[in-house]
Amino acid sequence: MKQVKSLNVAIVGGGEAGKAIMDMISSEKFRSLRMKLIGVADLNPDSPGYLFAQEKGVYTAKDYRELYKLKDLNIIIEVTGNENVTDEICRTKPRHIRLIDHIAAHFLLDVFRIEEREIANCKIAPEALRGSEEKLAGVIVSITDHMSMIDEKYNIIWTNDVAKEMFGPDLIGGKAIGPTTPMINPVNHV
Repeated sequence: MKQVKSLNVAIVGGGEAGKAIMDMISSEKFRSLRMKLIGVADLNPDSPGYLFAQEKGVYTAKDYRELYKLKDLNIIIEVTGNENVTDEICRTKPRHIRLIDHIAAHFLLDVFRIEEREIANCKIAPEALRGSEEKLAGVIVSITDHMSMIDEKYNIIWTNDVAKEMFGPDLIGGKAIGPTTPMINPVNHV
């Protein structure tokens, strides 16, 4: 089988789905697939994908059969959603050109969008966590009772200012309530 330097792609359907497929192909993730958009066909020359292709200097046509003339075309992605168009492309395209119909194209687009959302969520999660931590810190600082945090070995690992004022600044590192440590009664502690 002949090694292809890049997969030359043409899209049939310049609507929103066509534009979304163009965005997907040009995304960073898809660059490793070496897909190159070389043509777009749509009956409506004012469709977003058609206009976008023209802006990018990509060949455009109203009749998808014109795409067959493109040199080294490997794949046609049909996103019109019209079964008759899919059937007609299957029947008329040259044998060496592969077809991704609108069902498979929308599936790929959905998978791509889900992955993009997951990546966005991974970027947002640390920011949300920082915001939650800041809110929690604000609440803890505003508590007027003494408060301390202990680890699993009953070591005091954090204390608020009220506890430091009550028990002294060297409270951190000491022992809190534990199996062998008596409970400190703040009322009687002086």
